[in-house]
Amino acid sequence: MVRLKIALEKKSVQQLPNLSPSLLILAGRNAKKLEFTTNAIAKVNPQAATKTLNLNLQCPLADKEAANIVHSQDGVPHIDVFCHNAAIMGPAYGNIMD
Repeated sequence: MVRLKIALEKKSVQQLPNLSPSLLILAGRNAKKLEFTTNAIAKVNPQAATKTLNLNLQCPLADKEAANIVHSQDGVPHIDVFCHNAAIMGPAYGNIMD
């Protein structure tokens, strides 16, 4: 499974910038990995516009905060593709602070 995940990430980094998207929003839990991916995309297509977004999947309130950040940014009228390859399995049942 890990090899498949790495292969998918590598293919995405190689192919998405070549499609000339107006903006690539890279979401992740690790700032270093986001920076690595941003640099890899810049090598493939230096003109590709990218933004990074910290995404903490362990807290539903953090997810809402990330969504609010995307909605509040200028130049993001819509999102064409959202690729997500990290998740949390079965969060605990209960009430959240929402």
